[in-house]
Amino acid sequence: MKRIIAMLIACLLAVSVLPVYAEQLSPAQWVTETDSDSSGVYLSSDAHGGTYSLAHAGKDRYSYATWQDVSVPNGTYTLTGYAKSSGGQSGCWLAVSQYGGDELRANITESAGWQQVKLENIQVTAGKAVITVWSNTAVQAWLLVDDVQLINENGENVLPNGDFETVGAVTQVEDAPQDTTPGAEAVKNVAGKFFSKWTIYASPSADVAYMVPGGHSGEYCGVHYFETTEYTSSTCQLLAGLPNGSYGVTAWVKSSGGQKAAQLVVKAGGKNYVSNIPATDAWTQISVLDVPVSEGTLEVSIWSEAQPGQWVMYDDLAAFFMEDPSENLLSNPGFETLGESPLEQQENVGAEGAGGDEDPQELVTIPQLELNEEEEGEDAAEPEKKRNIDWLFVGSIAVIVLCTAFSLVNTVVLIKKGKKQ
Repeated sequence: MKRIIAMLIACLLAVSVLPVYAEQLSPAQWVTETDSDSSGVYLSSDAHGGTYSLAHAGKDRYSYATWQDVSVPNGTYTLTGYAKSSGGQSGCWLAVSQYGGDELRANITESAGWQQVKLENIQVTAGKAVITVWSNTAVQAWLLVDDVQLINENGENVLPNGDFETVGAVTQVEDAPQDTTPGAEAVKNVAGKFFSKWTIYASPSADVAYMVPGGHSGEYCGVHYFETTEYTSSTCQLLAGLPNGSYGVTAWVKSSGGQKAAQLVVKAGGKNYVSNIPATDAWTQISVLDVPVSEGTLEVSIWSEAQPGQWVMYDDLAAFFMEDPSENLLSNPGFETLGESPLEQQENVGAEGAGGDEDPQELVTIPQLELNEEEEGEDAAEPEKKRNIDWLFVGSIAVIVLCTAFSLVNTVVLIKKGKKQ
């Protein structure tokens, strides 16, 4: 009987290590970028202080960056926070960047209890700082972070909602954006409104990407929109001859939502780094940061794969070296300079009726996102690994059920024997 009880306790302990504190709420002020299911980022009831902490706990392999861009006076700051983790991540840290110096990271190590992480003597000279919680891991690892503070020289915390107590919107758009579909006149004048320095790839026609008035700044912005059929389109610019290092890209966007894909895509070293474009009727800035360039090239694209009537507008893109974000490396970033229509540039399009003779299926497309550089080459084994973990979980549950049933039967037998005696 003691052996059975020991087995039951062991089974319960094995199951209890899985992250189970999920509350599908999002923290206000913070933004999450991921190459996986965003439901793995939530507020946990296991908190260092107060009610909530931030959790990264994806079921599959994932990369999560939960960050906040905060404007602060120049000066000296200290960044602190509390964390605990299952361990096993290939990267896990609390970081500060874009403050006027190199990114600083405080690594978070495996710990069953809350541990403090700290970065001191942060010299802010850019009037801002980006605070990031980052984790990049294989299946079933988790991270909890709480009570993050950016403290100035007077000992004051200047980081809003660093304790994750203020709940923001859930992870879907609740309010439908206003209909700001590009007008019929803009569509009719598409041939005269293409932008210079940018290359258009599109199907079924080049007129799914063009310039329209009403930009975030200046007169024009770019748009992907087609009224009658589903479409794909990429507006891209290739930068070459870049020094090796870490780069960032930002863009101002708004979108109808609902697309199969609507993304800011940054390509370097054969990998794509992506930020999804949210459904919103207000201009919203998105970013892809810390992209490693080792071969001298960086490609920046706005990518859409959409149904008829769905649209995305984009403006004021910027690409910059992380050590000097003040210099924009892109040409015509605000789409203010009109260029030659891609309808007359056969090398830019491949769809029938759009100036090219290639099959539409052979158009340039954006590959699937790959963020986990440290785990490159493991993709083929991933399904087998997931199946093994799934069977381990199912097996653990089955053992618990069998142990419990055996214990109940044994108890009934003992009671009957006692009655007979």
